[in-house]
Amino acid sequence: MAFTKSNIESAFTATGIFPYNPEIVQTKITRSTTPPNKHDLTLTSKTPLSGHAIRKAAHMLREHPSNELLNRILRGSERIAAMHECAQHEIRGLIEAIALEKKKQIKGK
Repeated sequence: MAFTKSNIESAFTATGIFPYNPEIVQTKITRSTTPPNKHDLTLTSKTPLSGHAIRKAAHMLREHPSNELLNRILRGSERIAAMHECAQHEIRGLIEAIALEKKKQIKGK
């Protein structure tokens, strides 16, 4: 496809840019969407990995009990607990490293 005057003009016309046609522009930039069903369990198909996501899933579980949702909440809680334990281990190591570095600085003076 070449950059000819007629190709460029037809591209602008097709998109409604020139001559300006707000109806064509509007159809190009807006999407028709349907609002999600609040109680659709497929919305929580991911394992909740934040406090907010866990609370939201727990609220949904109270309204619509489901073993699948309960299992996702438990998996998420286990993963969060494991991430917390790893972070605590890393923090303890950093605190120890800082303490050793301070001791070295004191001995060096």
